Amino acid sequence: MRKPVYINRSAIIRASVALLLTGFAIANGQSCMGQSIILRNLTRIQAEISKFDQTGIELFDGRRIGWDEVLQASVSPSDQVKFDKYVREIGLPVFRLKTRIKKGDWWGAGKIADPMFELNLKEGNVFPDSKTKFLACVATMQSRLHSTRRAEAVLPFLEAMELKRETKNDFVEFENLLESESTINLASKLTPVWFDQTKLKSCSDQLKEKFQYYEVSNGKTTSPALMIYLASMLIEIEDFEPAKKLIELLASRTFDSDQAKEIAAWKLVLEARIMQKNGDHVRCQSSLESGEPTIIGQARPAALYYLAMSKIEMHAKDIETETQKSSNQNISLGGGLANRALDSDLSKAALLLLRIPALYGDLHPHLSAAAVYQAAEIAKVRGQSNDHEKLRQQLFRRYPRTYHGRIIKQ
Repeated sequence: MRKPVYINRSAIIRASVALLLTGFAIANGQSCMGQSIILRNLTRIQAEISKFDQTGIELFDGRRIGWDEVLQASVSPSDQVKFDKYVREIGLPVFRLKTRIKKGDWWGAGKIADPMFELNLKEGNVFPDSKTKFLACVATMQSRLHSTRRAEAVLPFLEAMELKRETKNDFVEFENLLESESTINLASKLTPVWFDQTKLKSCSDQLKEKFQYYEVSNGKTTSPALMIYLASMLIEIEDFEPAKKLIELLASRTFDSDQAKEIAAWKLVLEARIMQKNGDHVRCQSSLESGEPTIIGQARPAALYYLAMSKIEMHAKDIETETQKSSNQNISLGGGLANRALDSDLSKAALLLLRIPALYGDLHPHLSAAAVYQAAEIAKVRGQSNDHEKLRQQLFRRYPRTYHGRIIKQ
């Protein structure tokens, strides 16, 4: 007589459900069984992978692993190709990016991050997560600054600041890379004063698109920093009307007390810059001099620079004439220009310029370098050859990686 066969129905049901869930996940290309995961620090993890996608790997115990942490892993044959592709195309570049950032190698980081940043502008959703995008933005900004491409560094800076606002605690270890003493988050090394016109048009077009995306497409309020950067670029390329509208729009909005004061200061400075660009130097200088007590933050060194340059530019023809008339004896003796009134104005301009590196040298190296360069040019015009050479040496020694620092190397 055959013995009855007892079937453990609950065990069969559990096994069937497990197989069903596994099959469903594999069918969706997201799940696999991983017996061994080797990390880049050579730590070996024995665990089962629940799922993975471009944002990272999730284990069955709830832990998540970023692609930049993974060296290799064995997964199901159907998932191995996709898994290895993520390790190679996402993990390796991000790992190299983080490594170079930690070492302060902005040239190396920029070579990796810049193409990723540009591709993301064109196609979107290139980055696996917000932290990777943040690092790529910071690296792109820093590498462009080191290449004296200041205008091109503005957009990645603004993107990084936006990500920092949206995900407050994710980037604490990298916050020191976004140096800003401004209440409206203008970057210390990106004071909105521009020297190289080469990329200003294309950069202002990019900022326009970002402004329209916020204000028109999504009905959001644009950051004050974006509006000031955009207005300053438009002024430099002499697109004055949209710049004026931006300035007025920004001034009409409500901010806290400290921000409102800094925005008011920038409004005064940018409007004075428009006067200067239009050749109205008397009004420009009067506005900056009378408004000096209210000009705060980064607007203050910008105001000093524009005021000094206005004093120089209003005498452009006289400077050319007097330079041609200056005798060799006058130059060697350092006696100044024959036109004493002009000489006095240039002396005042030089003093204004030299206040910038004295007060803001470390905070605003690019603007300080421009000020030293212009002061050296004044010394040359006034026949002060010793001062001219000393200022050039100071520029070369203190600010070699700035736009004007590189000019004197040529």
